[in-house]
Amino acid sequence: MKKSGLLESTRRGYFRITDRGMNVLNKGLARIDVNFLEQFEEFRQFRALKHTKEGEGEIDEGDPEKTPEEALESAYRQLRDNLANDLLQQVKSCSPGLFEKIVVELLVKMGYGGSRQDAGRAIWKNQGRRN
Repeated sequence: MKKSGLLESTRRGYFRITDRGMNVLNKGLARIDVNFLEQFEEFRQFRALKHTKEGEGEIDEGDPEKTPEEALESAYRQLRDNLANDLLQQVKSCSPGLFEKIVVELLVKMGYGGSRQDAGRAIWKNQGRRN
């Protein structure tokens, strides 16, 4: 339901119903299943992505072609890709101010732009210009 835009993650393990989710809830449906969720473009895109990567993260103990290292690498890659997708959704839904803080923090952690204190002064100057 998160991938269809009916729920949004507020923090790890916590979800909030979206306006779209409230509209669906108000319809009084007896059941929400995959067929119902297919009406939402975001869910169809998620399913299409899932089908293109199908089997990548599965550990098949009976597969003689796959070494344990390859199976672990495949599972790691799928977990990393899922995390990246979830993180991207979180960043897309944050406020412009929070996005700016995230970008500055990332640049500082990467070694660009000096210290966090310098970055804070740069943000403050930019906010002063907007007002």
